[in-house]
Amino acid sequence: MVVILRIWLQAARADFYNPFSQFIVKATQPVIGPLRRVIPSIGNIDLATVLFAYVLCVLKFVALILIASNGSVSFSVDFLFLGLLSLLKAAGGLLFWVLLIRAILSWVSQGR
Repeated sequence: MVVILRIWLQAARADFYNPFSQFIVKATQPVIGPLRRVIPSIGNIDLATVLFAYVLCVLKFVALILIASNGSVSFSVDFLFLGLLSLLKAAGGLLFWVLLIRAILSWVSQGR
């Protein structure tokens, strides 16, 4: 989720002086930093971060199959498709929670 949040913060051009944004960047920088040197960005989309999130989703399914099958797994194209679906589901779930929290916070006075 933190990696997907970083993708959205970059795409939305969020203020990176915000402490929350700084936490997200600092938490993901050790892994994303070296990847960004190798994989270029396309426009305002950081392709290295998107690729890392996708690989994490694929590895999640590989690990689950390894656990379920007692260590024997044959790689399949299904893992790639399931990884993509998992990434989209995680992004949708994050969108839901962000919008819900934002709606609840809009009811609270911001001290003005």
